[in-house]
Amino acid sequence: MYGQTENDEAELDKILNLTDYPYNIDSAKRLLLETNQVMRSYGVRFFLRQGTCLGAVRDGGLLPWDDDIDIGSIYGFYGFSEESIEPIIQEMRNRDFLVRITIDNDYYKCVTFVKESMRIDWACYWIINDCIYMYPAVPIPISLFVNLTEISLLGETFLVPDPPEEYLQLKYGEDWKTPKRAGEYEADVLDLIHDNISSERSILKKISGVFSRSSNTKIYLMDRDDKPLIGARLFIAGIGNFKSNRNGEVSFNLPGYDYYALRIDPDGTQYILYSEKLHPDNTYNYRPGDEHLTLVSDKKRE
Repeated sequence: MYGQTENDEAELDKILNLTDYPYNIDSAKRLLLETNQVMRSYGVRFFLRQGTCLGAVRDGGLLPWDDDIDIGSIYGFYGFSEESIEPIIQEMRNRDFLVRITIDNDYYKCVTFVKESMRIDWACYWIINDCIYMYPAVPIPISLFVNLTEISLLGETFLVPDPPEEYLQLKYGEDWKTPKRAGEYEADVLDLIHDNISSERSILKKISGVFSRSSNTKIYLMDRDDKPLIGARLFIAGIGNFKSNRNGEVSFNLPGYDYYALRIDPDGTQYILYSEKLHPDNTYNYRPGDEHLTLVSDKKRE
């Protein structure tokens, strides 16, 4: 992809598949400034989002526990279009960044840049029902992006949603001002989505009406002795709430192959898988305490 060698692609695979990215605060600062320079030189306006915006607004810097830099643009705003992406990709490659489109669905395209083992995720959003939908299924009103506001960071000027406090409250909840470690904020985000969206009216169903294709994805919730966990709760952001049957099975429909955020509650203890790749029709296993689902049946390759 983009003229990268097999070794480049293997290095990207290695970095993107890490559960804990080798975040280096000095590299993060340097690469954010370089990205800002590239975007400005091509007339592309972007805003800080998610943890990068949180750190800039609340703490005046980058979060030391974060694992990437998050920036965003919106199709149709400030002259930005799909044609604006390719020149940025080529320029970043010229500057020795590795590049991959890591997400491309109906809601946004995420272009990931990697350099010095540090990743920058540039999400390019479509406007849907006067909102953009930020991972893992958080609706943010487009009104917050009509007039972006400036903020000082690393001796430069960056743009953030306006007002940034309202954006951060929508993304992280009322308690967004309280510093939290990695793992804690993910729980808050999922709680916020769970409280606002019922299982009968999931975000993806509200947007799409019905899924574009039939699928039957399954997750078997098992204990450490491979016995089924009966009545265990599973929440998938943007999809809905489920309970496992007597076989420990949960079945559901997915709109497509993508990353999803899951919360599993088998016995009163919550386990969060915040970035799981799921494919329609595949079957997975999960045992409490595992960091990821285990693929059992890979229908997409059969």
